[in-house]
Amino acid sequence: MKTSVWFNRIPWSIPLIALVLILVGCLGIDRYADLTGTGQSLLSRQLIWAVIAVAAMFAVTVPDYRVLCRWSYIIFLFAIFLLVAVYFFPPINAARRWIRIGPLGLQPSEFAKVAYVLALSRYLMYRENYRRLRGLFFPLMITLGPVLLILREPDLGTALVFFPVLFVMLFVAGARRRDLFLVAAAGLLLLPFLWS
Repeated sequence: MKTSVWFNRIPWSIPLIALVLILVGCLGIDRYADLTGTGQSLLSRQLIWAVIAVAAMFAVTVPDYRVLCRWSYIIFLFAIFLLVAVYFFPPINAARRWIRIGPLGLQPSEFAKVAYVLALSRYLMYRENYRRLRGLFFPLMITLGPVLLILREPDLGTALVFFPVLFVMLFVAGARRRDLFLVAAAGLLLLPFLWS
């Protein structure tokens, strides 16, 4: 891809907002270090991760989105595999959320969020059945897979992120509001069972 095409394709407001948030976060960590006298190790670690994150943010803009679309289901299945794999690693603070290999750690639930959006996007691109109530069954099943695995880690906060994403994507894709309301009502009724 030509550099000029790549440059023009990026919505520059997003990287700028990300950089402002990184700056605010680093200033907060620096102030915390001053108040507690804990030194600058937290700030230096944050800066290293910020550089890696910015590099990753720009790296994902290079491949054509159509390539990601073709691989979206495979990426989603790989994310599910990683969510299962965490149960074969020792718990950290009584929770199984991390895959640790030496000094490196990976939290599959964060990767699963992106993989879920890719898979659901591809499903909604090529179908119209989600415009009927029974057509919402498969998107709901795609959602419940990672949600149940993440709840068992346990990580309630991350698991609950998936449902607003599902409803926003279905709404934008054109699902009927009445159907979305019925699914939301059913979800609220099932909430005590999920909680237990």
